[in-house]
Amino acid sequence: MRASCKFVAITFHGSKAYLEREGDSMANRWTEAQLTQYRQVGDVEVDKLVADVIPKNGSESVGRLGYNYMVDLADQILDKPELMLVQKSRLCEQLRAMPENLVDYYDPMEAPDWVDPQKLKIASKIWTENTMGCLLALYSASLPACYLIKRGIPALYQTRKLADDKYIYQRVYETSFFLEALMDTHGLQVIEDVQTGYEKLVVETLNAIDPSGNWKQDGGQIRATATGRESVEIDLAQFTERFQQAQGRPKRFIWGAGFIAAKKVRFLHASMRYMLTQYDKVTPFGDSQCPRTLSETLSQRNTAWDFNEYGVPVNQEDLAYTLLTFGLLIPDALEKFGIHHSDEEKQAFLHLWKLVGHIIGIREELLTDNLDEAWELYRLIQKDQAGSSDNGIALTQALIGVLDDYLPHIPGIANRLAATLMIHQLGLDQASKIIPKDLVAAARVGWRRGIYGVLGLLVRTYFTVFAPIRTRAAERIHEACEVLIESWRDAFIRRPFFVPLNATTWIRQSGADLAFERQLQVWRRHLLGTLALGLGFVAMSTIAMGSLPFLYFYSAKAFWGGIIVAVVGEGTYKVIFDWKLPAVFKERPKPKTA
Repeated sequence: MRASCKFVAITFHGSKAYLEREGDSMANRWTEAQLTQYRQVGDVEVDKLVADVIPKNGSESVGRLGYNYMVDLADQILDKPELMLVQKSRLCEQLRAMPENLVDYYDPMEAPDWVDPQKLKIASKIWTENTMGCLLALYSASLPACYLIKRGIPALYQTRKLADDKYIYQRVYETSFFLEALMDTHGLQVIEDVQTGYEKLVVETLNAIDPSGNWKQDGGQIRATATGRESVEIDLAQFTERFQQAQGRPKRFIWGAGFIAAKKVRFLHASMRYMLTQYDKVTPFGDSQCPRTLSETLSQRNTAWDFNEYGVPVNQEDLAYTLLTFGLLIPDALEKFGIHHSDEEKQAFLHLWKLVGHIIGIREELLTDNLDEAWELYRLIQKDQAGSSDNGIALTQALIGVLDDYLPHIPGIANRLAATLMIHQLGLDQASKIIPKDLVAAARVGWRRGIYGVLGLLVRTYFTVFAPIRTRAAERIHEACEVLIESWRDAFIRRPFFVPLNATTWIRQSGADLAFERQLQVWRRHLLGTLALGLGFVAMSTIAMGSLPFLYFYSAKAFWGGIIVAVVGEGTYKVIFDWKLPAVFKERPKPKTA
């Protein structure tokens, strides 16, 4: 039972209020001192694997290229897992040529008892029905919240500024690939092992309670084969209990594209820790005066990492916080857009990300799918770590550039719209720590705030009042978002989540020059414009059909006018969504190969 306490503050997130108490916190699971200790903790298991894989002077290892080759094999395993059962298949032969510990790394992971497959399905449904909103939430809430933690993600950039924003853009896009792999249908699956045969289960149970007996099946009998034993005594009650437990609970495993993506990211985090803390064992690469990527910057470090200031790179506290910016902030951001979900749905969304945290190696004591506990942990970490930093501001500016490419280009307000979105999501105080002061001031000019307020009201009205429209168009919107995400892969041949370079870089595809990037930008705007046009006509049709009962009593002329508007809106919507939009998908530019 909790001790009595009094409430001292109320914090609002969306439409929900969370009470802060004096003495005993609401969740009472963590303290600031405990969380600070996690800044010195990495990922012991995978850090050791990385040390065996990344090339080191004077030792033999599979190397960075070997690991990247294994990433390709992992994708093939996911695409055609049945080939693993064919011993003479090329896939099996390639796997046998790789180190055993690296091959085992991508084995399906046993699912914790707390994993609920039904909640995973609910979370995936939120993504598929609100893909565009989730992407907007990622860029306006989740990533900016990450850049607030000045000793976390921004600290990785502290050695020197990146010379070219487009490489930061690619890192931002990779986050979208990660989100898509995890959240899409069947991204994370719970699969059950085939039930073991009766005789085999009896043998396993006997060996579990009497390991020295060396029990085996011998023809039609099961006997203890250990030598030197005159008799065997088995507790029948113990055997029955263990056998029934084993028989009733087949093992469950985690699998799917999201699982593979999460395992790649876990290895990527460990490789970054290695490059930052073992810089003397990493071969520098790239232009030392003008590094083009974060990875080039990391490979060129020649100073020791400041553990006292920043903690271990990509440490447990930073990972736990980043996880919450996805699992907690995305549904919260959707609610601020006017897309409401029940607490049960939000908890299911958080539950999926709790499982992601388990896969990427976050300590169990830092994982939760309880909404109150999650907000408590999020606020505690922010209280200690949130602040302004040069690199946090630089990363946010790059993110604003990404958003500006897709938001409506309205004269006079377009370049401040992205900043306004972030202010709306994070609040003025937090957003001002990562958005340049002049941009905050420009976005807060009175007449612009009025325009932004009207635009925001229209968006919330659309999502709230016209929820049936979203439902009708959700499948096609999701398809359009998948095509858009796929287009973000077009300029580079580097595969997402490969080991950070110490001997390579992102390589532009042949023909993927600035002219091609402009073509992609024009096509993306055309895609989004076509999508918006279709939604406009379905809204017109829906409003007209909903007004027909009132128009009927108003006048016959108005009634028939409403029918005409409804039919024209519905017909045009069908043409755009069933014909025009698929045609736009096929128009996506491709780099011209030499």
